[in-house]
Amino acid sequence: MIKAFSSFLGIKEAEPQIMANFAGIKVPVSVEDLLTMPAADTQFNLYCAERDGIKPLSIGEVIRQLPPDQIAKSVLFDTPPSGLLPGNHWRIMGIDEEQGVVHLQMTGIFGNHDYGAVPMVSVPIDKPFFTGVSIQRFEHEGSSLELDEVVQLVVQAGENIEAMPEWSGDTVLWSNNEGVLSERK
Repeated sequence: MIKAFSSFLGIKEAEPQIMANFAGIKVPVSVEDLLTMPAADTQFNLYCAERDGIKPLSIGEVIRQLPPDQIAKSVLFDTPPSGLLPGNHWRIMGIDEEQGVVHLQMTGIFGNHDYGAVPMVSVPIDKPFFTGVSIQRFEHEGSSLELDEVVQLVVQAGENIEAMPEWSGDTVLWSNNEGVLSERK
């Protein structure tokens, strides 16, 4: 109500910001956005995963185990395999090998929409941050798509379901106690 009244009077109020902490990676987020986005406690997720026999992996470890053509179709996550805790999902926006970091954007579980309220984060390539990866398969007009293309098409399509890219499945790979990605049976 205060925000609406301030807006009515033409007073621009700065949105209160807090630092969301994703396993030591701090990201400025407005309080309102933090309350409405599906962010989870990365540190707790990684702790639970380790307790359940999952070795958290760095982006470098994940990339070494994926075929190069799968990387831009991948959604990385920190979810423990119990299915009881929500996780954070990230897509790769770029890798800066010179700086030793990967740039990630928080995204939905399928990687088809980004949480723009969370700025892109840079994570050291060697920092254990993930419990697994899902390789998404989207198609549009007969062509296979990378996730950045999917996000652009979803934004352009808006409410037009016919213009949306078609999801044709995914392959979910979890780390094991040795840090090897594989499908769970």
